[in-house]
Amino acid sequence: MKFTKEMQDRIIKWVELNGLYPQPCGATLQSLCEACGIGWDAFKRWEKKPDFAERLTRARAKFAATVEVSIVNSLVRNAQGCDIKKVREKAKAEKIEITRPDGSKELRIGELKTVEAYRETYSAPGDTKAAQFLLTNLAPERWKLKQETTLQAQGVNIEMSLPQEAIDGLSHAIETGAKPRTPKDEE
Repeated sequence: MKFTKEMQDRIIKWVELNGLYPQPCGATLQSLCEACGIGWDAFKRWEKKPDFAERLTRARAKFAATVEVSIVNSLVRNAQGCDIKKVREKAKAEKIEITRPDGSKELRIGELKTVEAYRETYSAPGDTKAAQFLLTNLAPERWKLKQETTLQAQGVNIEMSLPQEAIDGLSHAIETGAKPRTPKDEE
């Protein structure tokens, strides 16, 4: 196989659409070689050429960016909820009556044929976990999964960022004068 401009373009286009290992979620080199009709050894030789290696790097980056945008869009749709459109079809099976040589009849079921098709739209509610994930990552200064609380115990200020359950447990322990548990106590 010759290392032509057309072959390079074919490989680059394929990598932009499918990624390429070792990139996370990228296709395997074997898949690339099969799809483009080239040998593994030939690809490895070509990959060492600086211009082609640079194009491969850009193609991998383009694939990663496309996947990221797709996932973020999907996550946003899940967080906000969306209308889902479906086409439903009603079908009936064709009935075929066969007469045997002895005169008896047999009923067989043939192909399914669409009798009616209709579209329906329904609204999917927003997913709170997806919304929470987006908000805490897009604007962490305004959206946190933790609450910051300042406790004052025996004249010492303690500042911490803990989940609410932990804060409640600490407050209760301080109020009741409970002794902290250690791994030894658990045995």
